[in-house]
Amino acid sequence: MMVNLPAPKLLQKYVRISAQISLDFVSELSGADLPEDWNSRPISPSTRAIGDRWIKEQSSAVLRVPSIVVPDEYNYLLNPTHPDFSHIKIGKPTNYYFDTRLTKK
Repeated sequence: MMVNLPAPKLLQKYVRISAQISLDFVSELSGADLPEDWNSRPISPSTRAIGDRWIKEQSSAVLRVPSIVVPDEYNYLLNPTHPDFSHIKIGKPTNYYFDTRLTKK
């Protein structure tokens, strides 16, 4: 998120929201499941098509995908239109503090 941030002042408006998700509702895409250009910028049409298909097919409430920005980490995409989404426990928003060392340019 910070890689694409246009102005550090926007960080003051961010909040954190916790979610408790059962692994029963998560499907995963590994590097082997992704097209060769999955981590290109701008995002490739083939990668976008995977997300579109996941939403259309309603295959899971959550999709775990490799992070482009942080190797060996993952992002979790939530599908609020999936029937199992109601089983995800979403917490209340709380202010998020970014260490000032992260915002210096």
